Amino acid sequence: MDARTAPTLSADGYWQWDGQRWQPTARQMPSAPELRPLKRAFNGAIVTDDGEWIWTTSWDALTPTPASPKPIKDRTETKRIQDFAGGMMGSLGAAQAGQKLKQLVKQHGSIDAAQRWVEVEAAAKHAPPPAGLVESMRAEAAPAPPSRHEVKVKTYDNPKAYERDAPKMARAGWMPQGQTAGASKAKIGHIVAFGVFGMAARKSGKITVTWIR
Repeated sequence: MDARTAPTLSADGYWQWDGQRWQPTARQMPSAPELRPLKRAFNGAIVTDDGEWIWTTSWDALTPTPASPKPIKDRTETKRIQDFAGGMMGSLGAAQAGQKLKQLVKQHGSIDAAQRWVEVEAAAKHAPPPAGLVESMRAEAAPAPPSRHEVKVKTYDNPKAYERDAPKMARAGWMPQGQTAGASKAKIGHIVAFGVFGMAARKSGKITVTWIR
């Protein structure tokens, strides 16, 4: 048999040259890796349809023992990810989202649990204030209504009578305020020794004082 026509086996053992063409041998060729369908997680991350693998610039497992084989990462798969994400920038954003989701799943146990946690956090940040809080804040900010004073007008026969009565009135919370006589006949009254100042009106020997509290 001529050596040039002798059967030749390929290095991997899957093909044999019969002198005219390469023919497959009986050895079983490995099947091409399965391209699992892709889907988006709630935060924009890319995961396999079974939820076992997440894209973080490579395929990372979301469970300790994934039920499905790890998807292969090659140029074809990278291109598929980019096409699914809408371009290179989209795939980079999806990879970042994948890294965040991977950490959340590690903390909370599953994608669904991670989503519930994120939704609760978001709701807490945007929750309306407790009932009555807005009204109480408005009430605090509103100006206080003008206070109402008691007014008492007393007429004294002379300055000494006023000086005797002034300490008693002060202890009861009264303060002398204003004058009642006309400017032409009014004179400034005595100053109360304990620090309360007021004005008294003097007319025809009498002093009229207006007290308030």
